[in-house]
Amino acid sequence: EHVFKPGKVMNVILDAFRSCGYKVQWHVVNSKHFIPQHRERVYFFGSLLELDCPELEWSNIYPTPVLDVDDDIADSDPKSRKPLREYLEKDYATNPDVAECELTKHQWEMVQQKCNGDAKHFLRLKVEDPCAPTLISSYRTPASTSTRFVMEEADGTLRHGNPLLPRFLTPTEFRRIMGFPSEFDVSPITKDNGAGHI
Repeated sequence: EHVFKPGKVMNVILDAFRSCGYKVQWHVVNSKHFIPQHRERVYFFGSLLELDCPELEWSNIYPTPVLDVDDDIADSDPKSRKPLREYLEKDYATNPDVAECELTKHQWEMVQQKCNGDAKHFLRLKVEDPCAPTLISSYRTPASTSTRFVMEEADGTLRHGNPLLPRFLTPTEFRRIMGFPSEFDVSPITKDNGAGHI
């Protein structure tokens, strides 16, 4: 875990709240305690000084046990969670969404060039881990330094370019990792509908 310290911008925010008569607390929360994804966000809690509210106990926000996306009981410790491979499509050989997410040969060559021919080491999604890195809106950009590619399917089949090329996560896999329920609408991604910003 990182140790976070408020910087100049944070202090401006805190001072603004205090100047309005608020007692302010803040805490960094990592989504890995709730869903299989690292995603750190700052949360602020303010209360009017005149109300004399007690300090917020941030440890209470981490429930144990936690329900995972399949409604199975899991401990809040991410190490006890199932591996990411369990969230991948099982029918990858026939699934059109998987085919749509596969890199082209040209994209794979560019990614390999960026990594000095060792992209399968540096940019693979570690499907054996319980948590994915932060998934951001530019995830489906091959040149993005934060993108991690599926290079091993749920059954262990490798995607190292011969014959299967690495691929992006499908919208359904993305949804599962972000903790959305099974009935969540995953519309086709277009430039206009914003579905890429789940």
